Amino acid sequence: MRRPLIAATLAAGLLAAACGGEEPAAPPEPGPTAAEPTTPAESAVPIEDAVAMRDEMLQLAEASAQPDPGEALIIDFGVGQAWVDAFPGVSFSGHAIPPDPSTVSMYGNVQNSKDVEGEDNPYVVAAAVLDTEGTCAGLVLAGYPSLEEFLPVDDPSSCDPFTVAAEGGFETFG
Repeated sequence: MRRPLIAATLAAGLLAAACGGEEPAAPPEPGPTAAEPTTPAESAVPIEDAVAMRDEMLQLAEASAQPDPGEALIIDFGVGQAWVDAFPGVSFSGHAIPPDPSTVSMYGNVQNSKDVEGEDNPYVVAAAVLDTEGTCAGLVLAGYPSLEEFLPVDDPSSCDPFTVAAEGGFETFG
């Protein structure tokens, strides 16, 4: 797997940036404050409509997924930052944290974490979104070498990313 190489490359890049010898940039001048979010999903914390948020997350994923993650985190593909930017009040947490109306529970890895990535072992990102009414909606992003599938999962039998992945056709192992 490429994870140790990615971590080493990231560490080397951070070290090079820290030791670059350049003067630090002056802090930006204070300016006008950012406008209030205009779409319901951006301002809806707590999450009031899990299906609408999930649908927007899928649209953002399709629009922002990088065809080759390069040295980025393999499971992210540029999607995670798009979600964080679009939903600044929402926490995106790992699978051990259950979803709630302010937290999306996520899992990302290869389908079988005990094996190397490949066509038979694609990257899988799954998320479970829970709203204030108790409705759960999920999504699965999957593919190799890049994300090719962007799947909604409605009303999963359990509101967690492993169930979402399995019911989206990508049962995870490991």
